[in-house]
Amino acid sequence: MPYPSVMAAAALAAAGPDWASIMTAIGTVAVAMAAVGIALWSDKRTDNRIRDEREFAKSQLQAEISAAGNRLKAQQEYSASQLREERQREQDAEQLAEAYLVQVSLGVSGPRRDPVLDDPSVQNLRQLAAVVVNRGRYAITGIEARFLICDVLSESRKSFIRRGGLDDVPEELRTELAEQVNPTRALSSRDVGMRFDLVYPVNVTNVQDASVIIRFTDRWGSRWEHRSGEVRKIAEDEDWKP
Repeated sequence: MPYPSVMAAAALAAAGPDWASIMTAIGTVAVAMAAVGIALWSDKRTDNRIRDEREFAKSQLQAEISAAGNRLKAQQEYSASQLREERQREQDAEQLAEAYLVQVSLGVSGPRRDPVLDDPSVQNLRQLAAVVVNRGRYAITGIEARFLICDVLSESRKSFIRRGGLDDVPEELRTELAEQVNPTRALSSRDVGMRFDLVYPVNVTNVQDASVIIRFTDRWGSRWEHRSGEVRKIAEDEDWKP
């Protein structure tokens, strides 16, 4: 008589495979694999999302830092520009005030005999002279003069500068030191002044409308023109005009 185990095995062999159990097992494995796949896919998406969020946050931070740097640079440039403009306005005002402190006067000599007519009784000529006094705080240089007679410009014949600080020098020494023919020298506020003489004498009838134009350079290197009590800044090579 066969053993029961042998009989059971034979019965199972005769019955064939248990497809229901097999399919159940396959389904269970498939579900498990799908769950693992979904979990891996979800983790991958999470990693990508986190990486994208970090990159976006980094780019946003860099953009904000760049924008803040640009704003700061613009503010600094604006402040520097404002400061330069303010300093330039102050300098312009100081220059103008110093230019107006240069005093210009036109002097007329007494009657002179007409050398052409050689008649002592005909005393209708006058000698014109311009006197420049610097009452500002800084020295001026490059002083030039032109006389305007009947709308015609005439150059000065010579110039004398009277230096200051010579009051304690004996008179016999002070004369030569006080007057120097040198129009290019600086004229400071300590100096008495500078004089320009017209090249030729003029008729007394033309004296009333005569005037003088003075040009000089200030301590900042700007060129100025003094005409009829008004001053204006000019170009270095500006032509003389009546």
